[in-house]
Amino acid sequence: MVHEQRSRSRLSQTSDTQDTTDMSRLLAPRLAHFAGVARTEHVTRAAQEMQVPQSTLSRAMVRLEQDLGVDLFA
Repeated sequence: MVHEQRSRSRLSQTSDTQDTTDMSRLLAPRLAHFAGVARTEHVTRAAQEMQVPQSTLSRAMVRLEQDLGVDLFA
């Protein structure tokens, strides 16, 4: 998958300020989505509160887990 390869390459590059800034831009929206889901403990409810489609929020969580290499929710 092209997206996974791009995300992983961006996340692995932290050697200079530009790469760190790029990583922050990539992760910031996903971390905000994660915070919403964690707060409500429900993807659909979080999506409604954040006014985004539930499917978009679910995909964002999957991508964040893939980028970080960890399961975020048990």
